[in-house]
Amino acid sequence: MSGTAPAPSVAEPEPTTANDESAGPSKSELKKRAKEAEKAKKVSERAAREEDDKKKREATMSVDHAAQNYGKLPMHQSQERRGRSWFKFSQMTDELVGQPVIFRARLHNMRLQGAKIVFLCLRQQTHTLQGVLVVSGEKDEHQVSKQMLKFAQTISSESIVLVEGVIKSAEVKSCTIQRFEVGIHKLFTVLEPVDLPFSIDDASRPEADFARMESEEIQFSRVTLNTRLDNRVMDLRTPTNQAIFRLQSAVCQLFREYLNSHGFIEIHSPKLQGAATESGASVFNVSYFAGTAFLAQSPQLAKQMCIAGDMERVYEIAPDLSADSTALKVFRAEDSNTPRHLTEFVGLDLEMAIEEHYHEVVDLLDSLLLAIFQGLKQKYSHEIDVIRKQFPCEDFLVLDETLRLPFKEGIRMLREVGAKTIEGSPIEDTKDM
Repeated sequence: MSGTAPAPSVAEPEPTTANDESAGPSKSELKKRAKEAEKAKKVSERAAREEDDKKKREATMSVDHAAQNYGKLPMHQSQERRGRSWFKFSQMTDELVGQPVIFRARLHNMRLQGAKIVFLCLRQQTHTLQGVLVVSGEKDEHQVSKQMLKFAQTISSESIVLVEGVIKSAEVKSCTIQRFEVGIHKLFTVLEPVDLPFSIDDASRPEADFARMESEEIQFSRVTLNTRLDNRVMDLRTPTNQAIFRLQSAVCQLFREYLNSHGFIEIHSPKLQGAATESGASVFNVSYFAGTAFLAQSPQLAKQMCIAGDMERVYEIAPDLSADSTALKVFRAEDSNTPRHLTEFVGLDLEMAIEEHYHEVVDLLDSLLLAIFQGLKQKYSHEIDVIRKQFPCEDFLVLDETLRLPFKEGIRMLREVGAKTIEGSPIEDTKDM
């Protein structure tokens, strides 16, 4: 039996799968990779755009179109005089609305409102005015840039600033001038303080504010008298002190005006004398070349000489360094026994010839004082209101015609209310009170 060998079996190849690495990425993988690449491209393009925008902004910021409108002025050396009209806050009227002004003032305080507006409280003596600094458009006539706003924010309080702008109508509550403000176009610093011992607001605070501290849980800084005196220049800037000095000046001015209109002339009596001219008062001795001189105790002798010299009516206004005299420009070497014992004040003195009766002097002094009181009320009400904010007080009332009582009538009225002398004895008709 012949047989044949069986044919060898051949194994069938295994089918390939999608996971075979040799076959390459799948369609889904390719789509995924394409999306990631597109996303990365967009991120890169966005970053490039942002970088480009940043460079453009920096380039724009580097070009400050308002650079000439602000900054620190160099030391003033009177190299030129332009003849400009300088605006004073006290001159504010409705007619100034829309008008350009230039002025110097102190920066009282400042506040930022948003990124494009700065409010400045500017002060001249007893008046404060709001200034507004607003970022302008590129085509505006008066350029105010963001850099200018940043500069304004760096200015210290109490700096002296030079401002140019336009007066506008506005409702303002934070300044004494409450119907107007100034739109600032130019702002320069003239002088900046190095350090401030206290703020003007703290030095101007009324006692009522300190009384509120406990009840309302708020804190205020109290400026002591010693601190004020150690920094007197700063203390003089407060609106209250400004008003006090103006009222003091006003009293002398009204005194002069009245007496000048009634035939008086002002004199200036000598203050260095070779001997004491008034009894009952100590004198200051001063070295006078090789000898000794005395500071005048009173101008009484000089006034009487003027009357005897047919001047008839004279007056003098001068400082008084006196312990007990109502005269003026007097120097008396008398010890002060109490803190209230004044050794220096300003005296207003007059001397006049009497035609018939000494009541002529009484009548003149009566009308003089009324003229001063009425003049202060009519012409200086603003200064009085400023002082009243820190030191509240009632209105000073005075009759148009002064009440005059005979001495005996006054004694009778005192007896009726049971008044006694210092010793406790009844008041006599002829006793000087």
